[in-house]
Amino acid sequence: MLISGFFILVVWLLPTSRSENFTNVVDIDLKQDVPIVINDDGKESILNFNYSVFGNTYVEALFVVDNSKKAEIIGETLLVLNESSIGEVSFKVTGKIIGRTYLNVLVREHESNNGANETLLEKFELIVTRVSRPIDTAFNVVIITLVVVATMAMGCKIDPEVVKATLKRPVAPVIGLLSQFLFMPTVSFLAAYYLELDPAIAIGYFALGCSPGGSASNVYTYLLGGDISLSVTMTLVSTVCSLGLIPMWLFTVGQKVIYKGTTMQIPYVNIITSLLGLIIPVFLGMVIQYKRPNWAKKLVKIIKPLVFIFLLFAMTVGVYANLYIFDFFDPIILLVGAIIPYSGFLFGLLISFVTRQPKKNLIAIVIETGIQNTGIPIVLLRISLSPPESDISIIGPIASSLFMPIPFIIILVAIEIRKRCCKKKLPDEKNDLAMMDEPATFTKLAEDGSPAHSFENLNSHTHPINNTDR
Repeated sequence: MLISGFFILVVWLLPTSRSENFTNVVDIDLKQDVPIVINDDGKESILNFNYSVFGNTYVEALFVVDNSKKAEIIGETLLVLNESSIGEVSFKVTGKIIGRTYLNVLVREHESNNGANETLLEKFELIVTRVSRPIDTAFNVVIITLVVVATMAMGCKIDPEVVKATLKRPVAPVIGLLSQFLFMPTVSFLAAYYLELDPAIAIGYFALGCSPGGSASNVYTYLLGGDISLSVTMTLVSTVCSLGLIPMWLFTVGQKVIYKGTTMQIPYVNIITSLLGLIIPVFLGMVIQYKRPNWAKKLVKIIKPLVFIFLLFAMTVGVYANLYIFDFFDPIILLVGAIIPYSGFLFGLLISFVTRQPKKNLIAIVIETGIQNTGIPIVLLRISLSPPESDISIIGPIASSLFMPIPFIIILVAIEIRKRCCKKKLPDEKNDLAMMDEPATFTKLAEDGSPAHSFENLNSHTHPINNTDR
């Protein structure tokens, strides 16, 4: 009984022992540098390997890409290695979608189809990047320029006295600041992390949640009858605070949680430098407004055409230059893109009710909480990160920007429809009011052939002085 039990144990352990010993029998090395970098243009790249087999063992090596949606090996992926042999082998690989994956080398016994006996011998990181084109460079330059100019124009609109007066009643600005830099980062992190998004996409959403408000929030606040002074003040305060709070969130939660277990790193210096480049124009705008008010007025006037140019450029050249983004849009990506701003709107509404803010303050807080300056995370991540993260990380802010304006557009359209419907009744109402308030009108109508006695009787009772004069 003891002998049979020992025999069963040996048989049970034997496959594991042989599988583990494959690492001492076979050696396969990549001749190129690691990580492997290929382009997403569909062109084939050749990978060259050296292999060595020690001892009298026939083995099979299987080359497999972890994520076949991002890259694939062209042709045969199985290599039979003879005993005591040394040689070279080449494979063709092509990139499909930008991102990171791994090329795994599995070894097993010759003519064994049992996957349980496969041993992971090597794991090479495979990075698929975009081919750099002149249009991409042009897109980056134009976007950066537009964001900087728009930020400077926002600074030109800020009146220090108005900001000072608003900050004397700090309840609303503090509510907005806490909502933007505590609630929004938390929501964006939870949504991206627990829905298990790609780390590069998750960091894009997280950077968006940490971003301040922008000029768009001021415009919507004005159109919807909110407190524009509060809106501008909140935008200024959040923009200044973002210089410290965005790096704090990215270097703690971003690096330690979202990027944990990956080979990706967040470049601290690049992020801080990019933020300075985006936020300093606000102060330059304020200096221009103080020193050269006429210049400031001219700069503010170009905001509307600048926004139009920005939208036109984004919808044409931007879409063409970034068509790859649509490959990543799936229900989960779009769901997170909607969750982040709409959660902000609801939280802003809730906390405004709890703190009993007046209607105008409520509108400003709701809009400032839910609308982030998408230009900041896009430029920040595009400049700071290396490929492919620099391209993948902007997917989140772009997806979210599609959902941000939808509620306000619906409200504004509804208001416009209501105005147009009411206008049809306004002329009659105005004539009725004129007839009631202006006695000369009644006299003129009577002289034109209408029942004079009726109007005269009305005038005689209502306006005796006019009747005597006549």
